[in-house]
Amino acid sequence: MKPTRDKLLHLQLLLHPAHRGAEPARAVADRARALGLTVTGVGQAALTVTATAAELRKFFPRLTQSRLSRAAALLDVPPALKDAIVSISIAPMAKYF
Repeated sequence: MKPTRDKLLHLQLLLHPAHRGAEPARAVADRARALGLTVTGVGQAALTVTATAAELRKFFPRLTQSRLSRAAALLDVPPALKDAIVSISIAPMAKYF
């Protein structure tokens, strides 16, 4: 199933080792929120973010539909988060049976 404009995509943001742990992770989450990202989870080593395809294109203007459709596609880290985030990947869509 291809994500559409209205479906939420889940992103996993891997924290740089210097920003891991409860307090540093919360600080990075606050920075992500200030950029307009919806943070849905804060862990010791990663953040979880949700966004629609349209919202993601604000941060990744060259993002294609085919790239959005691939689970675990890696995205470029926005310059404002480059010091704190190692990688951003699109999480696979959950399948319910």
